[in-house]
Amino acid sequence: MGVVIIPFGYEDLPEDRRKMVVPICIEAEDRDGNVIDPVWFEQGVAPISRELTALAQTVLGDKRMVSDIAQPSVHKSGTGIGTTPARSRTPEFGARHFGKRETWPRAAGESGSFGS
Repeated sequence: MGVVIIPFGYEDLPEDRRKMVVPICIEAEDRDGNVIDPVWFEQGVAPISRELTALAQTVLGDKRMVSDIAQPSVHKSGTGIGTTPARSRTPEFGARHFGKRETWPRAAGESGSFGS
């Protein structure tokens, strides 16, 4: 089973740059052996990696736990037809997957909160 690392090309970054980046590591297959659609990494996680890292810091108290937030959400949604990455950035998705009301940027430059 492979692992997808975001940002893509993380391993090729100079060491001083890698020290400033918190990588998001997600297994490429779910626990049943289903391959996660690459669109979830490219369009779902990568564009909001900074927001996910901030969420990990806020909710879990450690930004290095960002993979613990990202992987279950991608694995839950990324193998079936259903929710698309664009929809995963809605407040409803955030509340359902993270279960807590937090400030969450919905799109570049726009902020909001998920949950009710």
